[in-house]
Amino acid sequence: MKIIILTILFICTQLNAEILLPKLLQNKLIGTWKSDKELTSKFNRENAILKKKQSTFLESVTGFLTVEYKKDGTVKSFIPKKTYIFNKKEIKMEEWKDTQKLKVLGYTSSSIVIESENEYFGKTVSIIHFETDDIYWMYLSDCHTNVHAREYFKKIKTVEPTVVEE
Repeated sequence: MKIIILTILFICTQLNAEILLPKLLQNKLIGTWKSDKELTSKFNRENAILKKKQSTFLESVTGFLTVEYKKDGTVKSFIPKKTYIFNKKEIKMEEWKDTQKLKVLGYTSSSIVIESENEYFGKTVSIIHFETDDIYWMYLSDCHTNVHAREYFKKIKTVEPTVVEE
């Protein structure tokens, strides 16, 4: 019996996010989301513990990231080619695209804990906090800093929802 349970647990951890999330959360997460500069800047100005330089930098770089969560458990991220002005210096950023496989570590009715890995940051754990069905936020810092800065996202494209059985 223990072998059967361990085998089922192993198989489940290898499956995509669609199977690991309840249908209501899938319907909330799956789709295309865009960083929201206004919500992000407003929250960070009022609540984050940032130096003026940090705040100015965050305001100049947020609002451009687009993220698409797919039913197969992958996430595609995109930032267009952009020139930022920071400290009176021009910083050119090339177009950036990335696709990652997500692993769902846990969830509540209003949040999802995900693990992902990429070549820039290695393995990371993030928490998506839903404020509404069309707005979520994530902390911009990790457990080693206490800046309390967030980035907000608004849903810009939904996919056909999965039928939720009562």
